[in-house]
Amino acid sequence: MPEIVLTVPENRCTYAWWKFCSDSQLADALEAVGALWNASYSNDTAEEIRKLQNRLEGANEAANIVAQTTAERSHAMYAQQLEEKDNVIALLKEQCDALRSMFEQYKANSDTQHRITEQVVDTLKQKNSEHATSTISAQQMGSVAEDEMERLVVETLACEIEDVSHAGGCGDRLITTPDGMKLMLEVKNVERLHSKNDIEKFRRDVYNNAENQVINAAVLVSLKTAALPNISGPCSVSFMNTPHARVPVVMLSSNTRTAIQLALHGISQLQSIATKESMARGRAPLEMETLEAERTQLQKVLPTICRHIHEAESHLESRIELLQRLLDDALTERTRQKEITYQMLKLHQSISWLAASQDGNEMDFAVSIVCGLKDRNGGEFPKTAQMTQPQRAAVKAAGGLKSVVEMAKKRQREE
Repeated sequence: MPEIVLTVPENRCTYAWWKFCSDSQLADALEAVGALWNASYSNDTAEEIRKLQNRLEGANEAANIVAQTTAERSHAMYAQQLEEKDNVIALLKEQCDALRSMFEQYKANSDTQHRITEQVVDTLKQKNSEHATSTISAQQMGSVAEDEMERLVVETLACEIEDVSHAGGCGDRLITTPDGMKLMLEVKNVERLHSKNDIEKFRRDVYNNAENQVINAAVLVSLKTAALPNISGPCSVSFMNTPHARVPVVMLSSNTRTAIQLALHGISQLQSIATKESMARGRAPLEMETLEAERTQLQKVLPTICRHIHEAESHLESRIELLQRLLDDALTERTRQKEITYQMLKLHQSISWLAASQDGNEMDFAVSIVCGLKDRNGGEFPKTAQMTQPQRAAVKAAGGLKSVVEMAKKRQREE
C-alpha cells in the first residue's frame, strides 16, 4: 500500500482533522482533492466540480461524525476524572473529620489529666500553706526553654534564686524557700544524657553539697531527652542518705510546664516530710508511720503522673501532625480539581467543533456537579455558595442553578 507523508506549514491547518479519520476516509479525501486539482485544468469543470462537491460533502460528514464522537468521549473522560476527584476529596474529608474527632477526644483526655494534676498540686499546697504559688493557665502551657526555667520556678514557688552555675559542682541554681528548703537545681539542655558524665556527677554533687549542709533537696531537669539513663520512665524519685539528713532527689526528662511544676511541688513536699521525719525520729512513732506513708505514696504517685503527662503530650503531637498532613493533601487535591475544571472550560471555549455540541454537554456537566454535591449534602441540592468558582462557572454556563436543579430533578423522575 503506497504511503503519503504530509508536511503542514505552521499556522495553516490549525484543526488536524486527518487525525480522526480512518485510512479509507483519508483516501476519499485525497481523491476528492486530486479531482478538484484536475478539474481546474479540464474543460468539463462543472461535472468534475459537482463530483468533487459530493465527495467533499461525504468527507465533511464523516469528519463531523468523528469530531462529535471524539467530543463525547472527551467529555465522558473528563466527567469521570472529576467524579473520581470528588470521591477522593470526600474520602479525605471523612478521614479529616475522623481525625478531628480523635483529636478532640485526646484533648478531652488531656484536660482530664490536667485537672487531676491540679488536684494533686492543690493537695501539696495544703500541706505547705506558706507557699505563694501562681497557677499557669492552659494558654501558657507548653515547652520550656533553658532560659525560662528560673522564671517558671519563681512562678511556682515562693523562693529566692541564686545563680551558682559558675561555681562548679553546685548545679545551676540554688533555690531557698521560707520554710527552709535549700534546693539544688540542675538543667540539662542536650540531646542525650550520659550515665557517668551526667547522672553520676549530679549524684556526687548532691552528696557533697548535702554533706556540707549547703542543700537539703535536689532536682535535675533534662529538657531535650525522652528518658533518663538506666531509669524506667521520664521521672525518678529517690532519697540520698548523708551524715546529716535524708535528701530527696527528683530527676525529670520533660520540657512541659505542668510536669516541671509538679516536680517542684513534689520535691518541696518531700523535703518537708524529710524534715518532719528527722524531728520525730525516736520520740513520735505514730507520727513517723504517718510521714513514712505520705512519703511512700508521694514517691509512687509522682512518677506515674509525670509519665501520663509525657505520654499524653506525645500522642497529641503525633495526631496533630497527621491531621495537618491530611488537610494539606486535601487542599492540594482540591486545587488540582479546580485546575482541571478550569482547563476543561477553556477547552470548550477554544475548540469550535466541540463548542457546536456544547449546549447539551454543558447541561450534563452541570447536572453531574449538582448531583455530586447533593449526594454529599445528604440529599439536599446545593446552593451557589457551596460551590467552587469553576463549579459556579459551569452551572452558570448551563443556564443557572435553578435550570440545572430542575433538569436534575427531571432526570431523577425519569430514572
